[in-house]
Amino acid sequence: MDSDDLLHPDALLHCYEICEKDRLDFVCFDAESFAEEPQIATQYDYTRKEKIEEDKLWNGIELLTLELEHRIFLVSPCLLLTNHVFLKKYFQGFPTGIIHEDQLFAMQIILNATRIRYIAKPYFKRRVRSNSTMTTRFSMRNIEGYTTVCNRIEGWVKTHDEWADSIDLYLRGTLNAVIWLGHALTFLEKVETVCRFRRMRLSRYVTFKNWIVFWLKR
Repeated sequence: MDSDDLLHPDALLHCYEICEKDRLDFVCFDAESFAEEPQIATQYDYTRKEKIEEDKLWNGIELLTLELEHRIFLVSPCLLLTNHVFLKKYFQGFPTGIIHEDQLFAMQIILNATRIRYIAKPYFKRRVRSNSTMTTRFSMRNIEGYTTVCNRIEGWVKTHDEWADSIDLYLRGTLNAVIWLGHALTFLEKVETVCRFRRMRLSRYVTFKNWIVFWLKR
């Protein structure tokens, strides 16, 4: 959370009470975006209301599958309150030197969680800033961040067979989106991207259609 973002005054107390009452691993909620130029803020949707059942006690794999299938998986740590003991046990820390590290955080805690609740309220108010990770031109820095994260997540299957289907669904959704956005790269950057995907054995998650878009869309 940055200094110019906002959090609803009731958010922490409400989340804490629900976590204590239901002995949760974490509780998640939604966000609203705002910016000096309103048309920019409308491009970022952080609402899952009516898409996730609010009164249900979820396990992580079940909730993750629903979110991935409906393309509503939100990775920001600002959108949840986590049990401290659970967090220390299952989250290994953010890697340094890359962007999109929130992806690792979100996947690691949701795959390990067995008790989750969702609150259909936009408690977090996110300011959309120019020159942020989300608003700057897609570049090799994005490619490096996403591939590093996805390569690490793919490796979890070796010790957690039960996560295989969920991780496969995540990798296909994420890497296809990354390659589609990669159409904005220069020719040499595209060559470097393809080499990186082949070297890390991530190409198999991307559809032929998205590779065509990657090379031909202008």
